[in-house]
Amino acid sequence: MTAAFRYLKSQCPICQGQRRDCRQSTTTEAVHCRADVMPPQGWELTGMDTQGFAIYVLGAKAANPSYWAERERQRQMREQQAKAALGKLLSVPLRDRMFRSIARFSGLASRHREALQRRCDDAEIPHRTIDYLCSKSLLWTWQPGETFPGVTAALPGVNRWGELSKIYQGFAIGIPDANGHILGAQIKPETGDGYLWLSSANRDGNGPQLPNGELPMGVYWPSNLRHSDRIGLAEGYLKPAIAAERFGIPFLGVSGGRFPAQQFEQALQVIRGQLPKAKLILFPDAGQLDEKHSNVHGAWRSLKTLCEKLKEPLEAAWWGQTNKADGDVDEARKLTIHAARLITPEELLDKVTQSGQNAWQKRWEAQVAAAWNRTRRYTATEVVNTRFAEVELGDVLSADIHALKSSMGTGKTQAIAQLMKETDLGVVAIGSRNSLLLQSCDRWGGFYHLHSDTAFGLTADPHSRIACCVDSLIHFGDNHFEGKIVILDEVLSIVKHALLSSTLKDKRSKVLAKFEKAIKTAAAIIAWDGNNADIAINYLAALRGDGCRVRKVLNEWSAATLDVEMVRVLGQNGNVWPSNHRPILTKVGEALRTNRDLGNGKGVVVIADSQRLCEALDDAYTEQGFNVLRVDANTSGDETIRQFLKGPDEFIPDTRPDLLVMSPTAESGLDISTRDYFNHGFALFFGEIDTATQMQFMRRVRHCHDWTVWCVEYKVGEDAEGSRSPLARKVGSQILDYLQADVGNALKDEPSHLVDEFLQQLKIQSTGIHYQTTLQFMAARNYELQHVRECLQQSLEEAGHTVRLVDLDGSAKSTDTEAISEAKEQGDIRHSEKTHDAPEISISEAARIASSFSSSPEQRYAAEKAILKSRLPGIENSSAWSPEFIREVLFKDRGLIKRLERYWMLKHLEAARQRSKEMYLKVLEYGGFAPDIKSDLRLLQALDHLGIHQLPETLEPYDNNSPHIQQIAEKCKRSKKLQAALGRSPGKLKPLDWVGRLCRIVGIFTISHPKPRSQRGEGGVRNYSYHSPESDPICAEILKCLDRRFEKYLHPEMAETPPQQQPTPDHLPLNTNPLPKRGDPPQSKTGSDAYGFNKNDIAEVREMRAALVDDADALAEFRESIRIHQPGLWEASA
Repeated sequence: MTAAFRYLKSQCPICQGQRRDCRQSTTTEAVHCRADVMPPQGWELTGMDTQGFAIYVLGAKAANPSYWAERERQRQMREQQAKAALGKLLSVPLRDRMFRSIARFSGLASRHREALQRRCDDAEIPHRTIDYLCSKSLLWTWQPGETFPGVTAALPGVNRWGELSKIYQGFAIGIPDANGHILGAQIKPETGDGYLWLSSANRDGNGPQLPNGELPMGVYWPSNLRHSDRIGLAEGYLKPAIAAERFGIPFLGVSGGRFPAQQFEQALQVIRGQLPKAKLILFPDAGQLDEKHSNVHGAWRSLKTLCEKLKEPLEAAWWGQTNKADGDVDEARKLTIHAARLITPEELLDKVTQSGQNAWQKRWEAQVAAAWNRTRRYTATEVVNTRFAEVELGDVLSADIHALKSSMGTGKTQAIAQLMKETDLGVVAIGSRNSLLLQSCDRWGGFYHLHSDTAFGLTADPHSRIACCVDSLIHFGDNHFEGKIVILDEVLSIVKHALLSSTLKDKRSKVLAKFEKAIKTAAAIIAWDGNNADIAINYLAALRGDGCRVRKVLNEWSAATLDVEMVRVLGQNGNVWPSNHRPILTKVGEALRTNRDLGNGKGVVVIADSQRLCEALDDAYTEQGFNVLRVDANTSGDETIRQFLKGPDEFIPDTRPDLLVMSPTAESGLDISTRDYFNHGFALFFGEIDTATQMQFMRRVRHCHDWTVWCVEYKVGEDAEGSRSPLARKVGSQILDYLQADVGNALKDEPSHLVDEFLQQLKIQSTGIHYQTTLQFMAARNYELQHVRECLQQSLEEAGHTVRLVDLDGSAKSTDTEAISEAKEQGDIRHSEKTHDAPEISISEAARIASSFSSSPEQRYAAEKAILKSRLPGIENSSAWSPEFIREVLFKDRGLIKRLERYWMLKHLEAARQRSKEMYLKVLEYGGFAPDIKSDLRLLQALDHLGIHQLPETLEPYDNNSPHIQQIAEKCKRSKKLQAALGRSPGKLKPLDWVGRLCRIVGIFTISHPKPRSQRGEGGVRNYSYHSPESDPICAEILKCLDRRFEKYLHPEMAETPPQQQPTPDHLPLNTNPLPKRGDPPQSKTGSDAYGFNKNDIAEVREMRAALVDDADALAEFRESIRIHQPGLWEASA
């Protein structure tokens, strides 16, 4: 006899083996699958079967009328067969008599009794429970091949000769109805899990069904009815049989937990005769909340619906049985089960939802962690283990790319110096930080720094040796790399800088073209890094082209490991206090004073990715008489720091600093190998630098092995722009989706071919290696921002360092923390005053200062002032202009101007469109890199659609139940397009919190009513009202300035771009945040989108052009600087 179904196991074409219970009809070839997936192309969903499986057929079959006719014919035939089979079934009394005859003569074998007793012992259930069930003929051992008086072949499980079926081995559990008649039985096999129905259906006998076609439902009464107020419900039969005796209440049980409506209702009618007020209590099995048990969840929902139909109140018992180990109703220990609380069916199903979310979250975390780890992977072609990196020149020249991963302190820099002595080839050493390339030039010998040594005229010399930052590659001709060795020392940092650094935003396309030319035409590439990774080397190989020969060496030698004390700061409630780093500052002061008291001549190191903290540490401890050496962006131009960077191991013994404070300026290339001087290091990471940089940073002081590290748990600000996804494909799709929608809105009044042209450029760029590698780095950085501390800890442990987790109390203050806090405040005030009082300079001069790594602090103050005035034209003539105002926008609320720019544009959407239009037209003319293209137009249109800017028009207070607030939140939850435009989704935020976040994007602020908790009580509702920025005096003045700055966009004819005499491919969109980021190198700024060119600017550029007319290199450098920072000004001055 041919089986009706073929079980597919892992071969299901619908779910690809996600579930293992899928089957295919042998007659119709329809696939029955229960996985919650979209069917593959070509398969169509045609319905559901009786067991909850979705039925799929190939589209061609679904469209064929003969297929449906055959299905209908088979359905009718099955119905006829089923009716015929039901007509042969035994009556309930006959079933009962035969099953009891088998049970009475068979009894329960000792092996089965002992097994059941052990089960009872584990749950602290008396053995008399088993005795009682045996006495009721509900437990017996199956006797294969035996015959019994009065038992015929009509009974399920009996063959045509009246023998008990030989296919079953084990003990049987009888299934009685409410009146005690045994309707059927299941077999617990000797081995394996689960139960088997007694059936003879496959041998022309009867199945376990009742005459009405349903499988039997069991009703188990206890020997002693101890409670008359409840009726238990459970899955299966043995389980409720034992539970009834355990609790002294009747229990209903059914296979799969799906209670048949007719039997359920009839049983309750019988039970109600004795227990009229009893309520129904479901005892869910343990470990059933996850998505693998969706059939169980469906049974719970069906039971809930059935009880509602019958108007029977239903509750569920919950003893915390989330995991299978927590035990079912017949397995959990006495104290556990009797401590169960009753919950509603809705609460039970909520637990299912939460469990599904938790399971999804775990899978998601595993997926994104794996993606991050892939970006750190390094697959070597050669493995060595040497104390110092030993590389032969022949090894380098025999490959196109010589990659080396060797931990810090293994002499990579010295190895490069040795290689340079062995060859007379020209060399271009490319780095990511100009200031620290100076140190490499000094250590390698014979190198010129492009800017510091004014080596522009040497770029064409085939034997020249020049070091420069990635940013400066635009000064090289396309043929200036041919036949030369290109050195990429710290290659990972260099590639990241080339693809991601904001200093390149306005010229990235041009720089990447030069970088690609360097990699493609060089004689050989040295790509070394202590944190080397395939992602960087694969990128270089792709740039090199087909046939690229890559030699990837891994030096397994490990330098002396660090002893790291990783600190978490806890509040009084015992929870992590994410932003509190005061205990670390206290430890810094204690270490300094201990060294001074002991007179041991030792020093302390502090590294931090916060410029303000570095300055505050300097000020606080200098005032206390300590000798502090600070290396950061604001001191890198000092001659003292230059001397330190060139020779730290000579500088430190001569000056003997008590405290060395370093920001990321000192990260790349610095090597402090002074022995027996620094006895403790402190690291404070606020999420401003990536994990690899943190690791490198901590190893720059080679012989400091004891570290105390504080690190934020995560860093994802509300004002963060762009995709936050840790998956590269998601980042890419979000960038492309946003730009595709945005450009259409911005250029809606332009010829349609322009939009098509932009989209075509976008499509081509999206398949390129620059773009694809950028996405991987962006996704990895997003992951690190969401797991700052976790990533650092994992990286330290993988590198072999000892990491001890320490919790410190964050509630205590100290003189150190107070002194540093005061120094930070005074530093902000001093900085703001100096910026306010700085001399007036032109914006072009400010751009030059901002791009120079050697600018003095005084020059930076002047540049900061000029850039701020350019962003806010006329601010210096307003009542708001003061040092306190500067402090507000530079330190207290650095995102304020950006938010108010958005607010202004939201109130003037057509001006916003004109601004974006101008930007897109420039990108079309000069080119651009998709991840750098920023436009707020689509975001602003989404906020306008939601009516965010209209909220302040009514000062009525809102709460989470306010219809308007709920409407906004619901729109955002339902619309993926809105979420994509906003760049964020509501998630689990309450409506009021979500709307508040949207308001903060554009500077709309909220006020709570009433403020004190005492006025609203513990359970009181907090109300909020929304207020426009105009109601704040400072914001109002800023908005007036923005009126002047953006006036040309209100009148599009004023926004025409001057004719371009010499188009530059690095002419990119506006950098909307020109204020320098504290603690980072100066960033390139643009301004022509924000303000027009006055006569003084044009005159000054003309004067400089005339002065430099005889110095081609200097003139070229000045031209590039102006074009980068003031697009259009160079042409306007022609």
